[in-house]
Amino acid sequence: MNRRILSNSTNSSTVAVEAVLRAEGAAEERIRQARRDAGAVVAAARARAEAIKRKADGRISRAHVSQMAAVEAEIARLERTLVPLADIESSDEEHAALTRVIRRLAAELTGQTDDRVA
Repeated sequence: MNRRILSNSTNSSTVAVEAVLRAEGAAEERIRQARRDAGAVVAAARARAEAIKRKADGRISRAHVSQMAAVEAEIARLERTLVPLADIESSDEEHAALTRVIRRLAAELTGQTDDRVA
């Protein structure tokens, strides 16, 4: 009878160890799956960030081109306005005043301030 109790005890221990090993294997598989899932989330986030970056770069580029075109158009307009003035003789005082106006306008168009211009 003692042998039977010992045999049952050994079988119970074996079953318990096998259950623990199965649970450990299942836990390891869940960890591997969680790592795969996390990797997929990171890859998707990187792809989304790259798409946002490309979109922002495109917008910045278009805005830059647009602003440069506006600046060039304004410069051309001013040059057309100033061409007739080249034929007119002016005093040094008029020349200095015109230079100040042009500097102030250039500073305004480029977003700078020129405190020295009066």
